[in-house]
Amino acid sequence: MRIVTNWRSRLRDYSTIALALGTATVAAWTLLPTDLKAFLPTQYVAWAVGALNAFGLGGKFLVQGPVDTPKD
Repeated sequence: MRIVTNWRSRLRDYSTIALALGTATVAAWTLLPTDLKAFLPTQYVAWAVGALNAFGLGGKFLVQGPVDTPKD
């Protein structure tokens, strides 16, 4: 395994953003006080994170970013 040469361009990919949002959601959930967690069921958070991660995984199979167009 090796890091891609243009790794900075990957930070703007939809899949990377979706996976980062899923990670941020879990981090924010763990930092919330218990009384605030009572307003939002854990199942909703789990479904939201699962959906974000599924979008991120699915996005890895799509062309992301500018597409090279043939010049006439």
